[in-house]
Amino acid sequence: MSTSNPFDTTDHLAGDQSERHREQRHLAARILVSLVWFIPIHLLTNIVLGGILGAVAGAGSENYEAAYAAGRAVSTEFYQAYGLIILTVQTLAWLGLCAFGILPGTGKYKR
Repeated sequence: MSTSNPFDTTDHLAGDQSERHREQRHLAARILVSLVWFIPIHLLTNIVLGGILGAVAGAGSENYEAAYAAGRAVSTEFYQAYGLIILTVQTLAWLGLCAFGILPGTGKYKR
């Protein structure tokens, strides 16, 4: 009969701490994954923002076609006026998420 604790996890800490090392992800792979992540971030934020604008603009319409036309017009007008600001905010958010390694595949160490 063993008297060892089955929940004791200190076995992996035995020896010199400098021997423990985590596998690092290659810089080129991190950059490529970061570039790929811009596409879904850009599309998702545009879809959500366009949906909100369209829903608010078409809320007072009586039928579906009028609501769709109103939402499309407002969304197009909004993106023409503020498209560069939206793209700048999206890019800054993407860079921040990649720099801190929050997005999958962009962190320095493999999990």
